[in-house]
Amino acid sequence: MPKSKKPQVKLKKKPQAKAAVKKALFPKLLKQVAALPIRLTQDIGLEVLLVTSRETKRWVVPKGWPMKGMKGHEAAAIEAREEAGVIGRISKKPAGYYTYDKRQPDGRTDPCRVAVYVLTVTEQLETWREKGQREMQWVGSEAATVLLQEPELASLIRDLARPATWPGTAPSLARKARAGPVVENKIVDARVEISVVKSGKTLSSEVVISPSKTDMATAVARLCLKVQETQSGPLWPFQVVVREAD
Repeated sequence: MPKSKKPQVKLKKKPQAKAAVKKALFPKLLKQVAALPIRLTQDIGLEVLLVTSRETKRWVVPKGWPMKGMKGHEAAAIEAREEAGVIGRISKKPAGYYTYDKRQPDGRTDPCRVAVYVLTVTEQLETWREKGQREMQWVGSEAATVLLQEPELASLIRDLARPATWPGTAPSLARKARAGPVVENKIVDARVEISVVKSGKTLSSEVVISPSKTDMATAVARLCLKVQETQSGPLWPFQVVVREAD
């Protein structure tokens, strides 16, 4: 008589243990929204408003969790108003994203992806929800990239401060600026036309005679400020075109 095979008993993993392993190997990606408050000045060019976090006191941009019933840019605008007391025109689409490790109350960290919306500041409120709980500082774009600890966010600010293309009659001299949307260029004994262009449309232009580096920077900042006053939405992204005037 043949021996009967013993039934194999499959050991089931405990649901709790399985979930713990899955969480350790594939941590949940959290999502937040942030506002990047900016303004243009004739002296510095692009400036960014930074605030300190309430716990670690490091320099950050206003950010928070998505809000039910609100779009991302709407929630980001609220965070800017509550944390920094600034309001203005905010982009409806993210200018970019960055990731950081979000520390939880139990000490662990989870990866968090932040959508960044550019906020062109038009007003600073006298009172706001978190006034006195954070430090605030307007800084140039290069200073902001040094103070911030998130490389992706710093890279995003550099991209905003430096238009993607700087065409002109002297490409070897035209180069991206270090502290805002300005052109470090010098064309001697020439009439130079500087134009602010967005989506292929010239928004404003100015002719400068034999411009020095300082003249070019001042002219570009002046043009950007002029355009910003008439724009219904954010100025970024835009291009500065430099060419020899007719």
